[in-house]
Amino acid sequence: MICSERKPSFNVFTMCARNDNIKAEIFFNYFPMANINIRIDQKLKKAANEVLSNVGLDMSSAVKLFLTQVVILKKIPFQARTVNGFTPEQEEELLKDIAEMDEKIKSGKAKLYDNVHQMFEDILNEPADDEV
Repeated sequence: MICSERKPSFNVFTMCARNDNIKAEIFFNYFPMANINIRIDQKLKKAANEVLSNVGLDMSSAVKLFLTQVVILKKIPFQARTVNGFTPEQEEELLKDIAEMDEKIKSGKAKLYDNVHQMFEDILNEPADDEV
């Protein structure tokens, strides 16, 4: 099989038939490829690789998928979450509510209970049933 002596670039695939009567070049990647290097915590990389492997992706494919969605959607393609599972806005609101409750407890406008039975005794002004 004799084909053109020109070596195909990474973005051109040359196919030759056995009898050399047919030759076709398929341009499957019009744009040149670029590399991205990132530094990431080793434990995070390992955990991400395990998750990605379970869904049939490698790290490179997952990053390509992410970047493609960023371009299509023109934004981050998911809602960012804190380690507690809240959105940053939800966590900010929760921390604000906790701070307000701490102030109410300090000023005597709110009360803490050791258990739910104590709370019911206080609210109902009668002993709580021990039955659950």
